[in-house]
Amino acid sequence: MQSESFEYPQFRKYVGIETYYKIESPELFVELIKLGANIQEHRVAAVQYPEKLRIQDMLSCLDGRWEVISEDDFLAFRDQ
Repeated sequence: MQSESFEYPQFRKYVGIETYYKIESPELFVELIKLGANIQEHRVAAVQYPEKLRIQDMLSCLDGRWEVISEDDFLAFRDQ
């Protein structure tokens, strides 16, 4: 795991896919996914190591899969 410290929440977007993330802590994130005309929201608690690693990957924008976005971007996507 990374030792970097972040202020929370952090916001990310999956590159090339309409999926947005609000990372609330090293163990919790909200995922917004666009399916058709609807936005689905999932709260994910990272209990197991792979889930925690996914959060670290999002925070570090591993392999260019995620990009940093603003809270306004996240809210605009959620509220469309």
